[in-house]
Amino acid sequence: MKVDDRVFTVMTVTGTYAEYCVANCSYVFSLPSNVSFEAGSALGTPYFTAYRALVI
Repeated sequence: MKVDDRVFTVMTVTGTYAEYCVANCSYVFSLPSNVSFEAGSALGTPYFTAYRALVI
């Protein structure tokens, strides 16, 4: 990834709906061009909800 790429992150407590943030690169993923930043900011929520329901 490079500066100005569209990305989203998971595993952060706050700041996923920010224009700029600091995140561990292991938890940053490319955001497809057909997905809005608003939707991208919430992508981790359903994933971790399902994960916790199935695994924990």
